[in-house]
Parts: sequence; structure tokens; C-alpha cells
Amino acid sequence: MRISMCVFLLSILLQGCAANMAASGQNGPDMNVVKRQQTRDDVERMLGLPKDTIQRSDGEIVELYIVEARTEPSKTRAVGHATADLFTFGLWEFVGGPIEAYNGRRQRVVVQYDEEDRVVSVMTDRQSGVIGQAYQ
Repeated sequence: MRISMCVFLLSILLQGCAANMAASGQNGPDMNVVKRQQTRDDVERMLGLPKDTIQRSDGEIVELYIVEARTEPSKTRAVGHATADLFTFGLWEFVGGPIEAYNGRRQRVVVQYDEEDRVVSVMTDRQSGVIGQAYQ
């Protein structure tokens, strides 16, 4: 009886890391603020330095940025992680923690600039297949 009570209390104390990450979401740059006609300096202030730059023959510049993705808080995922923690006596944290940490973690963003360093288009890797076409 005493051992099962200790295991139960320990499982309650160990749970929460994955559940907390799911409930709070992850902060990253808001891609809605990167808009047409912004300058290259404005975009670099929001997204950081580009990973790669291509100068096209028509004078336009295409840059690839790697950013930490923003994820929305999810109560459903948090409850799922907490429930799995309870039923596995906290062992779910070894699986759920890395899943939440990796969940949409990195995002590729391709920004195309005109000759005056103003944004022409912004594409993310969540827009299926367009990065490969734009970044050639």
C-alpha cells in the first residue's frame, strides 16, 4: 500500500513538462508581420540573418531563413500528455517531452526581394512544395 502511494505521488510530481509545453505553445516570429514592401533590414530584424542568399539575373534576391516556428497552445495535447503521464507513472515524459520540443520546431522561410530590397513574396515550408520552386 505504501509503495503504491509513493509511486502515485511520484507520478504526479514527475508529470507536466510535455503537458506544460503543449499548454503554453512556443513563441517564434509571427509570419503575418512579414509583409510586402517591407525592407530587407526589417525582415532580418524579425527573422534573423538568412541561411542562404541567391542573386537572380533579373536583379531580384531570394533568401532562405531558418526560424523557430510558432505553435499555438493546445489544451487537448496537454490533457493527452498529462493522461499518458499518469498511466505510465511519469515515463511518458521521456517520449512526450522530445515530441513537444520538436513539434514544428524549425521552419524554412523563403523571402524574395526586388532590386530596391523590398519584399516581393514570402513563402514558408508549410506551403507545400513552393519553396523548392521558388528557391532555384
